[in-house]
Amino acid sequence: MGEGKEIKDRETVNFYLQLEKFINLQIKKLFPKAGNFALEISSSSQHGEFALTAALKLASRLGRSPLEVANLIKEQILKSQPSKYGIERVEVVPPGFLNFFLKREIWGQNLKEIILKKGKFFSGRREKNILIEFVSANPTGPLSVAHGRQAVVGDVLARIFEFCGYRVTREYYVNDEGRQIDLFVESVYQRMQELDGKKTAIPEGGYGGEYVKDIAREVKKEKGQVREDLRCLVLDKMLQRIREDLRMLGVNFDMWPRQSSFHSSGRISAALTELQKKGFVYEQEGALWFRSTAFGDDKDRVVKRKDGSFTYFASDIAYHQDKMRRNFLRIINLWGPDHHGYIKRVKAAIKALGGKDILDILIIQLVNVKNVKMSKRAGTIVFLSELISEIGKDATRFFYLLRKNSSHLQVDIKQAKEKNMDNPLYYIQYAHARISSIIDKFSQWIEEEKYPPEEKSKLQSFVARLKNTLTRGKLRLNDDDFSFLRLLETEEEKAILRQMLYFSNIVNISRRSLEPYFLTDYLQTLALLFHKFYERRKVIVKDNLPLAQARLILIAGIKVLIATILEILGITAVESM
Repeated sequence: MGEGKEIKDRETVNFYLQLEKFINLQIKKLFPKAGNFALEISSSSQHGEFALTAALKLASRLGRSPLEVANLIKEQILKSQPSKYGIERVEVVPPGFLNFFLKREIWGQNLKEIILKKGKFFSGRREKNILIEFVSANPTGPLSVAHGRQAVVGDVLARIFEFCGYRVTREYYVNDEGRQIDLFVESVYQRMQELDGKKTAIPEGGYGGEYVKDIAREVKKEKGQVREDLRCLVLDKMLQRIREDLRMLGVNFDMWPRQSSFHSSGRISAALTELQKKGFVYEQEGALWFRSTAFGDDKDRVVKRKDGSFTYFASDIAYHQDKMRRNFLRIINLWGPDHHGYIKRVKAAIKALGGKDILDILIIQLVNVKNVKMSKRAGTIVFLSELISEIGKDATRFFYLLRKNSSHLQVDIKQAKEKNMDNPLYYIQYAHARISSIIDKFSQWIEEEKYPPEEKSKLQSFVARLKNTLTRGKLRLNDDDFSFLRLLETEEEKAILRQMLYFSNIVNISRRSLEPYFLTDYLQTLALLFHKFYERRKVIVKDNLPLAQARLILIAGIKVLIATILEILGITAVESM
């Protein structure tokens, strides 16, 4: 579901998607079975604002050359009143690209929409439910920095979908069964014994680390040395710590289903029985096997061992059957790289159960911090809580989003703590704070200057309208205020206006590709364009007040976009630094 692939859904009605919808409608008039195509950002201003690769994709299906298809699409668009959608001209470029140049007034209308809607670009609440399951770390230790990356990516994806009008359920699947849980509980029990001065031995493959001793102290204080029901208490203590780590990161979950509940309720047995009736589960050498090769997997998978115990995959089947029965439009799982081999078998199980192709599984790559090797059992892990304490919630979230999900990530602690322009988050937050300062400075300057009463009153009224608009007050900027935007003619101003035009497109790219990285990249570009503009041009042009007002509206739009995107990322937009 990348940015250049065909799309099936239509969630928003802002300018960008109105344009995209119009173009796709014209393509369907020519080729009714063409499907829908996404507009992409042009590689440079010389190629217009948006580009379309539809002709390249349709050519092989139609048995025609891409250039021929591109010219047919261009002709159809040009005879369908494209100016109503802001199109000034369409250009065909070999081998078959379509480039769209938009009218200049569209840039100003887009800025107006940004300021007046304050980020509410996506209309309406929709009866479309999305389930995102992420983190789901075994409760055998505090969350690591790798789990933190999954937490932030999952939370931001949920925020992106919510921004686009979806209803999202965030879910943490608690793996509270299996050998690792047994080893963890036994490790805690041995530490409890140790506290009483008894000779103990951590089981082979057990868990070390100070956190095990801490839990042992807490459990012993509440329970003494009684071993019955120790398992539930130990796991609850560990889950409390996990919840606290997530709270520090600004991540909350709606649901915490437990693996054990699927076992005790009989849902695992029921799911396997259903698959057996369909002929997808068979018995061999005393074990039950799922016929996953029937759906493209490289081998069949054991779901019930000879000793009668269920495999982890069996509980996964029951869990995903439960997800399917909750009628979500789309199900998204975020997993670590050690789960890559599970993708085919889980998707095979969903198909075998009669489910639709609604599951996306994202592999979130690992994180390194100062090259410390992470090992939960050895007790040398870099905990998420330590990273947050070191650089703060905002920096932790931002730096986790600086690379694509599939890329390994190294968090530079020194860079994240710096209060200078080498820190990308500081660079962005400083742009937001600087704009606030400029608007305040303009307001103060008006009060101090000796203008004729009528002119001074008009300027004061403008500033009041601008500030009220930014703070959602009742007083709003009006059409006359936005008429000043025609004065924005420098290359720096045009670059900012063009970049603002891409915001809706970037949100949709992030949603379709499930890559929050595009938003952080866009933010850095927007902040860079602002700082360049501010270094080269005066905002408060004292001898040209209409231009000053136009530039104030321009930077106010930047401020709104920065605040809007930071809110999606779960990061604070500071007013002063």
